[in-house]
Amino acid sequence: MLLILGALLSILAPVLFYRYILKGRESVNRKLYINIFLLSATLYTLPIIALELIWDSIFFTPGNASTVVESFAVAFTRAALLEEAVKFFFSLRVLRRHPELDLKEAILISGVVGIGYGFTEKFVYFNPVAMITNGLIPGHMVYQWIMGYFMHKALCSEGAKRRKNFILSFIIPFLIHGIWDFALDLTDYIAEGSTTMTVLGGTLVLAMIVLMIAGSIIAAKRIRKISE
Repeated sequence: MLLILGALLSILAPVLFYRYILKGRESVNRKLYINIFLLSATLYTLPIIALELIWDSIFFTPGNASTVVESFAVAFTRAALLEEAVKFFFSLRVLRRHPELDLKEAILISGVVGIGYGFTEKFVYFNPVAMITNGLIPGHMVYQWIMGYFMHKALCSEGAKRRKNFILSFIIPFLIHGIWDFALDLTDYIAEGSTTMTVLGGTLVLAMIVLMIAGSIIAAKRIRKISE
């Protein structure tokens, strides 16, 4: 039951955000949005899951990191690096196949790639804390909004500016994703009752929750104003 609730929550917040952003827009290619969501929730997600399972068998076992350093490494390599790298590839593929998309649509379509992955992720990695927090805070959607923004800028530019935007389209989501996952991993140490880790972990988790919620709202408002 909790698994189904978490999966439904993972798309509830994005749906509300998208209804707000697209409110009043005369023409919306709903078919494209649905197709990208379905592809992301199935075909696009499989390489990420496969790579993470291989990565786990070689390097780490999720949830069993014995030190803060290992938790940091897992968050920034297994989660942030692998997931954002694959989503970067598929977002780029989608935007190149649809050069007619303007900046606003490119951001939103890229966000759908993240929403689809976040939906399927709930069924693959059952973690009640992560399911609830990720359901209320659509991190994958926000990462992809950022990626889509800079990726569209890159595809519309040349030379050094093009390279810079491509780099930013990956680096910024990667860093935010890594910090967020690391903050969630610290909840394991909070549960163990370590005073130092409780203060550090609790502070970081609360700070990231506030930043993610505020960032989502601010981003949604700015995206809605694009081309208005």
